[in-house]
Amino acid sequence: MFIWTFIEFTKNGENDGKCIAVQIKNGNSFFNKLKTEAKISIGSHYNYWKNHSLDVYGIVCDYDSNVAYW
Repeated sequence: MFIWTFIEFTKNGENDGKCIAVQIKNGNSFFNKLKTEAKISIGSHYNYWKNHSLDVYGIVCDYDSNVAYW
């Protein structure tokens, strides 16, 4: 499962026009066996992320322990 979201930044309560794209992933397949390391294999998405008009960040969530890695 993955979720795309966009984050807009503000300065002094005003939108400053800056935005990033974030892809949030969840699931054991993104962790090593001990859940001490998380990885997102972007494979065929590499060019899409690289050429996206926004900076793209990946976040892996472990809902069992309420921890996120980026």
